[in-house]
Amino acid sequence: MTGAWIVFIFVAAVSAAIVGLLHWTRAGELLHRHIPDTPRRRILLSSIAFFLTFAGVRALTWSIHNNVGPFHDIHMGGRHIHHLVWGILLLLLVGYG
Repeated sequence: MTGAWIVFIFVAAVSAAIVGLLHWTRAGELLHRHIPDTPRRRILLSSIAFFLTFAGVRALTWSIHNNVGPFHDIHMGGRHIHHLVWGILLLLLVGYG
């Protein structure tokens, strides 16, 4: 199993856990009661998602830097491919899409 699949499974599991938490526990009811305004609720949930994503990316970067787990630096022909290259390529693909 490659690192991409591990990240995908982790993101899917965390998303399912959050959705389950908001639908099947009292947390969702409290959220709807204390923040009844839909735009403010969206802002809250998007900021929480941003901070969780930021923390996950920082943890991934730390694991790559310290050679922890299946994630490592990428070398092609003896040259290190920096992570910004992949980010720029993804931005180009999303822009063209």
